[in-house]
Amino acid sequence: YQDIKQARVLLRRTYEEYANSGGVKLVFVMASMLFDEGLVSPADRIKALELIDTDGVTLLATQMLASQCFTSVFVSGTVSENTLLNVREHCTWTSCHGPINTPNHPISGYVLPAGKSYELEIKGPPGDALAVVYYYIQMGERSDLKTYAMAKLAESVLSAHAFDELRMKRNLGYGIFTGMRMFKKTFGLQITIPTGQHSCEYVVEQIEEFLVILEKSVTRISDVDFLKLKQSLLDTVDEPAGDDAASNMFANLQPVHGSDGYGDDETHKLHWNNMEQVLNNTYNFGGKACEERLDTVFLKNLSLDDFYRFFHMRICSRSLLRSVLVMCKKAEEMSRNQKVQILAKILLERLHESGLILPEETLVKELEKCRDLDTLKDLSLERHFTGLGQAMKYKAFKLKLKVGGVLQKFAARLAQPKYNCGAVRETFYAIEDIQRKCHLVE
Repeated sequence: YQDIKQARVLLRRTYEEYANSGGVKLVFVMASMLFDEGLVSPADRIKALELIDTDGVTLLATQMLASQCFTSVFVSGTVSENTLLNVREHCTWTSCHGPINTPNHPISGYVLPAGKSYELEIKGPPGDALAVVYYYIQMGERSDLKTYAMAKLAESVLSAHAFDELRMKRNLGYGIFTGMRMFKKTFGLQITIPTGQHSCEYVVEQIEEFLVILEKSVTRISDVDFLKLKQSLLDTVDEPAGDDAASNMFANLQPVHGSDGYGDDETHKLHWNNMEQVLNNTYNFGGKACEERLDTVFLKNLSLDDFYRFFHMRICSRSLLRSVLVMCKKAEEMSRNQKVQILAKILLERLHESGLILPEETLVKELEKCRDLDTLKDLSLERHFTGLGQAMKYKAFKLKLKVGGVLQKFAARLAQPKYNCGAVRETFYAIEDIQRKCHLVE
């Protein structure tokens, strides 16, 4: 009974961490809960665990451990899913009471309808100062290797321009995450931006403007540059997937019985950092880094015109055929002290860009004196910049900020988007409402 009690305590602690998580972790978890059918939430696991008692554990042990004969099946190399299913059919659990029926866990995923754009508003934990936008462009089913190959090319173009455009030029956030997102049955391209400076509405508008500019960049790719782009992708096929070192997530997990430490053979190193994907059944041992095998023959024969049509139809924000999910976790209401600390960091960065230096402690004290942190109308720093040229720089700095413009994260952007953003986006507040709009793929 003590073991059961300990399991409940550990699971509840995990649930509390999940419930209080924010930022990028929260939107990534929500994406998996939305697109992967059959996942069990921590809250439901806790409810199920509360129903287990010692009699239930005893019965389970009697059924599973009554037989003294055990068989382990080890599969190595590249194996098709059908082969694995055949192996499972030939392996049955038996006990003194006869075969044990174990229903298969459903492995299927949700697919967004073609040409639809959905927005899911997520509420974070109280006081979470970061707003996060998860912008996901659905590519299709993982079994479609031709679409996957073109999406990998698009990922290369997207990642090559995202940092300069979204981080450096538009200053949307310090961390810009882009790339492929693989679910159990589907995949797509994602742009994730956590920000303490802007509203979700403004970040989404900037991402869609960036995608229009990105399409123009694709139209300017020459045949020679396209060949180089394809060759760069082909050259990565035989490269290692990542670091040989074990990830921190599983570094402290030791086996209950058997060897100690980590294996040092190449196969173990190759798959170790993808343990999370192995456990949630999204890892493809025949591919690389949880993804699919790259169809090199198709990629070599792919023309620039076909790639441009794919990009225009499936990725560009003006397309009426693409399928998009935008998850917005807005910044939660925070304490005055939290506002002061965030504003201080933002203003220090802006002051530095204008050639003005001010100690952080001094700026924090000045902000604490402000009665209105939403507009900063009573913030005055003139006396700190009285030197030659400093006063003029500060006047230009105040004019550039336009009094309170630094606080865009507290107010939605009112200006209309500059670009036609394709399909009208529908807003939802629950995962289940979006899932009802989708269809399942096995």
